[in-house]
Amino acid sequence: MKDNQMHNLDFNSIKVLKVLGEELNTQKAADRLFLSQSAVSKALKRLRAQFDDELFIRTHHGMVPTEKCARLLSKLPSVMRNLQELYSHKDVFMPETYRGQIKIHLNGTFARPLIRTLFMRLHQLAPKATITLESWSTTTERQILAGDIHIGINYTPIDVSHNIAQIETNAPEVRLCCHKDSPLAKKDKVSLEDVAQYPLVVVRMPDYVRKDNRIVSYYQERGFEPRILLRSDKLDICLDTVRKIHSVMAVCEITRQGLFEELTLLNINHWEGVVHNKIGCFVNQKFQDTPFSQWLIDVIQEEIEALY
Repeated sequence: MKDNQMHNLDFNSIKVLKVLGEELNTQKAADRLFLSQSAVSKALKRLRAQFDDELFIRTHHGMVPTEKCARLLSKLPSVMRNLQELYSHKDVFMPETYRGQIKIHLNGTFARPLIRTLFMRLHQLAPKATITLESWSTTTERQILAGDIHIGINYTPIDVSHNIAQIETNAPEVRLCCHKDSPLAKKDKVSLEDVAQYPLVVVRMPDYVRKDNRIVSYYQERGFEPRILLRSDKLDICLDTVRKIHSVMAVCEITRQGLFEELTLLNINHWEGVVHNKIGCFVNQKFQDTPFSQWLIDVIQEEIEALY
């Protein structure tokens, strides 16, 4: 890009490019930016001229970023944070002097190991803050939009409002939990056929997800009908069941840090088509780039990373 073009590139143009890269759809981008679709299309036309690149190519499956655009999009999060700081009246968040609230909702299926370490880290960094850590529920989305919850922690992507940013932070893998004395634990590599001989314990998010989780669908798609021993939104009860009855349960690998000592985790990376959902932070778009939100997201990412 030439110097004279740089002078014509404004903050709003960069924001349009970033949101288009996330949505890959001009109408959805317009909805998030509270603009008309034609305004987004015009902004895209200006961006294409300024970067001398198509940026996005339309296909049967939607908009696809060009190679140059993909490189730009990878750099935009840090660029946006830097620009936000320039425009902000308060450049730095000082956790050690913060006396306000820190409110976080977590997916209960991996909260067991995370909630303790996250609380201690937040308390150490912001000792004067009041910290609230609760399970993700049917009200979480509404509370994030209302500004009553600062951050939600959940698997991503999920179907929530476009006014909530889903920021991928970590990529732990799915594992199968079983008793250490189970014949499954003695094998180097377990197969689906091996595992399907044992009843399945299904942990569900409290009052939010009413469908069976992915492991049930995985069985069924491959011709196996799992025998469900227990469905519960209480992770401790599910883990205790696996401890007392030879069974298996799909869990996120960060759960390793909170397991009963009789339990172990089995690697199923060699299974075809296993999907490892990333963990992300969910934050109101209005507050996504504030120093407070960025600090909180960084702390959460570090604490999750330390668990696997």
